Order: sequence, then C-alpha cells, then structure tokens
Amino acid sequence: MRSNSSQLFNLEIEKINKKGSKIIKKSEPKTGEDHFTYPATNKKAKLYIVKYKKEIIYVGITKQSITNRLRSGLNPNTKNGYYGYRWRFFKKVDLTVWCDSGHDRPSKDKLEKDVLDSETIEGEIAYLFRKDKGYWPKYQTEIHFHKATPKQKIIAQQIYTIAKR
Repeated sequence: MRSNSSQLFNLEIEKINKKGSKIIKKSEPKTGEDHFTYPATNKKAKLYIVKYKKEIIYVGITKQSITNRLRSGLNPNTKNGYYGYRWRFFKKVDLTVWCDSGHDRPSKDKLEKDVLDSETIEGEIAYLFRKDKGYWPKYQTEIHFHKATPKQKIIAQQIYTIAKR
C-alpha cells in the first residue's frame, strides 16, 4: 500500500429506519464521478478513513468492494449481533480509500498478506490519531494491532498526514 494511491469521496447519507441508513449521493471531487470507481471497487485489501466535519472519526479496512462494505455497515443485519457503523446516521461524511496498485486478483496468500498489512497500518493510523489528539477516533469500534515494520510505520504516517488535512 502506498500513501499516494487514494480516492476521496463525499457521501450524503439518509436514515431509512431506526437501524440503518443508505448513501443517497456520492461524488468524487477529482473526477466528478457520482459512483464508486476503481480501485475502491476491487476485491483487494484497502484501508478507508471516514471524516466528519474535517475530523477523522473512523479508520477501517476491507477486502470487499467499498460499496458492499459500506452497505453492510450503514444498514446492518442486527440479528447476527453486528450493529454497523456508529457514525451511520450522520448526513455527510468524507471517505478516503487507499488501495495498493497492482494485480486485481491477488492470490489467496497475497490477499492475506495485504489484509495483514492493511490491518497493521490501520492500527498505526489510529495510534497516530490518539498520539496527536489525546483520544481515539470517536466512532472507532475495533482496531487491529500487529507489530509494524519500519516501512508500515512510514506509510501510516504518510496516510495520516494526508488524511488529517
């Protein structure tokens, strides 16, 4: 994962019932696209950061397309004990997705390594936020901590520096 392989999306969210919400409008400021675009839509490991009013409120990873991940987090199936994103009722958030460039369909071993790398960087970014602000991202409900390599720490710092702007 490189810090410069990112996409920014502005999302407008609408509450659909007491349990969930849905995205009613999305836009990519750079291209004007009104839908998620590659590489956010691929099935590779990716890291995403959600900001509300310019503050990081959530850091996550997924190997699903970002569309599927957000759908399950915004409108969760609570019967299975998953209650979704705690930030799902905000009307507007900014979402930045980082995905390493390369093969679209990595091998199972490569995907597992990419997920582990993404989880490690996710934990480092959450830690950097806490170190900077004195508290964890407000709506962070889970953080994956793994021993980070020097390279992963550098990537996390680069991503955090970009994300906090």
